[in-house]
Amino acid sequence: MQVVLPPSPADVTVVDLTDRPAGARLDEARRVVAEQSRRPFDLAQEPQFRVTVIRLDDHEHVLHLDSHHIAFDGWSRDVLFRDLAALYGEAATGTPANLPELPIQYADYAIWERETLAGERLDRLVRYWRDQLGDAQFVLELPTDYPRPAVPGTGAATERITIEPALLARIKALGVSHDATLYMVLLAAYATVLHRYTGQPDVLIGSPSAGRSRQETEGLIGYFANTLVQRARFAGDPTFSDLLDQVRASALGAYDHQEIPFEKLVLELQGGQQLSHSPLFQVVFTMLGGSEEGGPATLGDAELRGFGGEGATTKFDLTLFMAERDGALELMLRARSDLYASRTVRRFLGHLRTVLEAVVVSPEQRVSGLPLLREEERAELAAWNDTVVSVGQDATVVELFAAQAARVPDRVAVVASDGEVTYAQLDARANRIAHQLRRHGIGPDAPVGVMLDRTTDLIAALLGVLKAGGAYVPAPPELPAARAAQQLGQAGVRAVVTTSALQDRAPSGAVVLCLDRDAALIDASPDDAPEATARPEHIAYVLFTSGSTGEPKGVAIAHTNVVHYTRAISRVLGDVPREMARV
Repeated sequence: MQVVLPPSPADVTVVDLTDRPAGARLDEARRVVAEQSRRPFDLAQEPQFRVTVIRLDDHEHVLHLDSHHIAFDGWSRDVLFRDLAALYGEAATGTPANLPELPIQYADYAIWERETLAGERLDRLVRYWRDQLGDAQFVLELPTDYPRPAVPGTGAATERITIEPALLARIKALGVSHDATLYMVLLAAYATVLHRYTGQPDVLIGSPSAGRSRQETEGLIGYFANTLVQRARFAGDPTFSDLLDQVRASALGAYDHQEIPFEKLVLELQGGQQLSHSPLFQVVFTMLGGSEEGGPATLGDAELRGFGGEGATTKFDLTLFMAERDGALELMLRARSDLYASRTVRRFLGHLRTVLEAVVVSPEQRVSGLPLLREEERAELAAWNDTVVSVGQDATVVELFAAQAARVPDRVAVVASDGEVTYAQLDARANRIAHQLRRHGIGPDAPVGVMLDRTTDLIAALLGVLKAGGAYVPAPPELPAARAAQQLGQAGVRAVVTTSALQDRAPSGAVVLCLDRDAALIDASPDDAPEATARPEHIAYVLFTSGSTGEPKGVAIAHTNVVHYTRAISRVLGDVPREMARV
């Protein structure tokens, strides 16, 4: 129900800053404007329009007009400034404003809309939009710089670029050749970049409509604006020309069926929604004009200019604004700052420009082949991918360890809870274990389970398995018995290195080498290495996935993989301090 208040003078708040130091007045004015802008409106108790005048000196003032969107839209700004200019002139010069009588009031429009948007007419509009959007995906999965919060923020990051007159002329010529407007060409290019970012076959873009299809509404202040959903389809990888024809048809159809309220469309197509995403679409494209970016240039004999500060908030992931000024095209992209950094917003605009430059030259090129990156980005990408390095000759883990042991035999190799051992001691211990495994037929790619605590013996056993040519399969004692049995069985282990206390967990049929029970046999084995049989392509170890999504799966890693990884990580980390290398 609309409650109409009696006519009364506007409540104007005046803030006088002339007593402040001249250099501090602008900053204080900006603070006042920001504070006023954050004040919520009480929809039940107060007029939905506030006016603040900030006096900087005798000849300079700030006029801040603030309204709730429920009572005011972009078109209303033009109406307001037109009437304000006429009334200002009347107050300043005595010239009658002669404002025309309004043919209807907003309440008349509300009644008309309620009466006409019902029955068969409403059903026809709903059917059209169901046909257009019923099978669409309503969430555009754009990559973001930051994790998407459960409840969206409203902070904005805004960037601008200018399309110079020469390129703008070619864009318009492309549109003319397809009987399309500048808006339609930009809409198709915008959708192309969004498609290339997401890979989704459909891109839905919101586009504001003035909603004043009847002449009687053109002079009214109020909320008439509606939001249309434009759909761009990329199935089959169309050429840009085909896409433009499709977008043109979609846009014309949307405007022919624009009278259905957006909130009705949301309820019909999507019903409930997640708070993390706006309904139906998350990106917007809109044209700016008139007072939407700064207002008129004069108010009587007073010069007007934008004070700044607008655009500090946004309701959508991305909003692209276009405006023609002085023969050029200004593009402004506003993004949610809780999702995107400013550099990403600038990069997106650069990619949009690249697409526009490409399509005016070759509109028959398929969308998938259109360039996105600027030259400087290509150079940067090439530098990132210039990762060619000398990885050294192919080798096995055994060969690299043997070379290290020969180079620094007396250096400490392992520090664990049971003490420390040098490279020479570790090499000899591993060789003795390897000889015992060889006697039991262990050779290249033969999986060998190791069930030992984290002691120096664990490292000796691991190296012993590799020196014998086998593949190390870890089965730590803390692993549940059922899980250990499953993994060892799945790996097909032929032998297990463990202790007497754990030998019962070994799979049936596997050879069991107990480091305590068989200590005499192991100690009697040669200290020198057995003949090497494993090659770089043979398996070094088998690790199992966590199994969180089903049965754990074993992943076999070859010696060459381990060697390449070790060499790469060594280049990054350098020498690891001893205190960081404990078992």
